[in-house]
Amino acid sequence: MPRRALLRPADFGARTPAQSVAAPSGAGRTGAILALRLPHQLPTPSSTVPSPTSIQGRLEALVEPICAAHGVELVVVQQVKGRGSLIVRILIDRVRPASDPRPGSGVSVDDCKAVSRDVSTALDLHDELFPEAGYHLEVSSPGLDRPLVRRRDYDRFAGSEIKVKTFRPIEKRRSFTGTLVAFEGEGDAEGEVLVRIGETTHRIPFEAIAKANLVPQL
Repeated sequence: MPRRALLRPADFGARTPAQSVAAPSGAGRTGAILALRLPHQLPTPSSTVPSPTSIQGRLEALVEPICAAHGVELVVVQQVKGRGSLIVRILIDRVRPASDPRPGSGVSVDDCKAVSRDVSTALDLHDELFPEAGYHLEVSSPGLDRPLVRRRDYDRFAGSEIKVKTFRPIEKRRSFTGTLVAFEGEGDAEGEVLVRIGETTHRIPFEAIAKANLVPQL
């Protein structure tokens, strides 16, 4: 099946066009095309922890060590139905050094290229993950409205302004925008996210979170 890797380092979020490189994935990767593309809204990453035996869990287990080997952090892997094929979208991040005050991710085009190349090779070796259809691989940085998916995201961005949407009403509301206080609880999948709005601190069960992301500070 024909496959394509789309590399989008979207360091400045949806306000600025992101430099992109589109290149074929798999064996025989030649003739990369440099272009400008407008970033698009990615599907909502859920805070639900996938089963290790599910396709999602196996994808994350495959991609995460590749990201670590290139010195970047895996934010999320998403599977999206496209026209005639599956889109596998990977968000990666790199913390900027203290000497670099610019907002957003420190991920470069070269980081995206390297991760895309090795993930493409790994997926070719594990073609049982997508036996019935080809796929398109997209690798990008998360942008200023970075999603918060795992406990480590909440620990890292404590003190930042975030927006949370829940699957069900919590304290008679489904949307919270305020200061991330902390993640409280044991382990990575259980606990509560504390969000302060004005003088009130709301405790949101982690398993009830449908979407959470940073509020861009421009």
